Amino acid sequence: MVCRIDLMSRIYRVLFFFGLVSLILPLSFSRQSQAAPVPMLKIDGPIDGQVIESFVVDLKFSLKNFTLKDYKQLPKNNPNQGHMHIWLDQDSPTKDNAIMYFKSSPYTFADVSSGKHTLVVELVNNDHTSFDPQIIQTIKFETKAPAGSQSAPLNSQDAPKVAVSTSGEVPTTPTPAASVNGGFISYLIAGVVTLILGLLGVVLLKR
Repeated sequence: MVCRIDLMSRIYRVLFFFGLVSLILPLSFSRQSQAAPVPMLKIDGPIDGQVIESFVVDLKFSLKNFTLKDYKQLPKNNPNQGHMHIWLDQDSPTKDNAIMYFKSSPYTFADVSSGKHTLVVELVNNDHTSFDPQIIQTIKFETKAPAGSQSAPLNSQDAPKVAVSTSGEVPTTPTPAASVNGGFISYLIAGVVTLILGLLGVVLLKR
């Protein structure tokens, strides 16, 4: 009888141990899953070193883990949310001389002068502050007058540094990834049940 009680005590203690582990693991997993993924910016065009035979330059980009938002409507920061600051041929890029853009369509520069150019694009928070570390890319490219062009573009010092996007497309919000809460909550419940059974078993055997 004593041996049987001792065996049952060990079994309940094992249940208690596994219940405790089952509680710790999902809580740890939950903290990791709640950490916001790092936003990513990729400039698809122009390409670094590209020679463009046109006075029109389209800034094409792709984003990951980042949602473009109107900073005027949403001035407060939220994780992985914000807009872009764009600079063309700015010697000292700042917030004040940046083009602030939050649409998903390409941004178009019109009447870009012939010559070498520097394009800088940065992802920023809703309040225009930079991420830490900065998410920024610099592209150097060159434009030339297209073949058969009858007129030259504006001189580089007079070339417009801003232009209106050719598309009025409203920014799209990426579909959120499937939540992982359901999985670890179920695991957490199982751990609680196992922990309670083990604890009750230990208490009852001591009586």
